[in-house]
Amino acid sequence: MIFFEDFLKKIKGLNLEYKKEEKFRMASFQYICGILIAILLFLVAGFNFYLAQKQGNNLQYILVVVLAYLGIRQIKNISNTISINLENEEINFKKTKIKLNEIKSCTLEEGKVGKKVQIMLNIITEENKQYLIPMFMNKKELFVVMMRDYLKEKFVIKKN
Repeated sequence: MIFFEDFLKKIKGLNLEYKKEEKFRMASFQYICGILIAILLFLVAGFNFYLAQKQGNNLQYILVVVLAYLGIRQIKNISNTISINLENEEINFKKTKIKLNEIKSCTLEEGKVGKKVQIMLNIITEENKQYLIPMFMNKKELFVVMMRDYLKEKFVIKKN
């Protein structure tokens, strides 16, 4: 993990070229770990299906269905992307759309995500809705620079 001060030094004078629409995925290491977990869930489900067929145990079919469901959920979780579209002025994540021109404030800060301290963007809209976007994605510097460049004075860095 990049420590917050090092991340701030990285983006301080950073000017990156970016397109009108950029997509951001989960970081490579987390993506690979997520795929491995999904594969293991499917393998265990397949093995339990084989055992249920061999032994004639109908209760194991329930375990097969649960493991297959968890594998599918894992694949859905790792396939999520966040995209910033500067032409339409919006951020898209799953079914959530945040209009960039309706953002009241955007704060880059350190916060707790689960048990880990993570760098995150705290976005507050005109309707007083709060969105926390943790920076466990690839190209996190580009994401922050795009937000900083677009929002200008609404973008704030909170140091602890």
